[in-house]
Amino acid sequence: MLLRQMAIYEPISVRIDLGVHAIAIASGLQLNGPYAAAFVTMFSVSALYNAWPRNRIKRLLWRMDHASIVIFAIVSLSLFKPLPLPISLGCMTYLTGGLFLMWDSLRFHNAIWHCFVIIAAFVHYEAIV
Repeated sequence: MLLRQMAIYEPISVRIDLGVHAIAIASGLQLNGPYAAAFVTMFSVSALYNAWPRNRIKRLLWRMDHASIVIFAIVSLSLFKPLPLPISLGCMTYLTGGLFLMWDSLRFHNAIWHCFVIIAAFVHYEAIV
């Protein structure tokens, strides 16, 4: 059962989360290369998933959301060897954000999680360029 995808967020939480996604997408459009394409795709699919009403399509979007995260990670990791310190810091930022994502009783936890994702993604971008 895909429990997380069926979470019901209050309307203000959805609006804040979509605002965070919009900032990420607009910022990602300023970047170049495969990292930028994966970044914008990941946040675009995530925005669709998070905004979509609960129905069968949301299940598909959940799968696409997670697939785009995996693709983003593969693209990111393929761009450098060995892993520099900023990449490790970015990974720690993702993990810290994950704690907020799992904290379901915290208001705006999903938007907070996505803020951590944006920060980590830009830390990774800075390590690449």
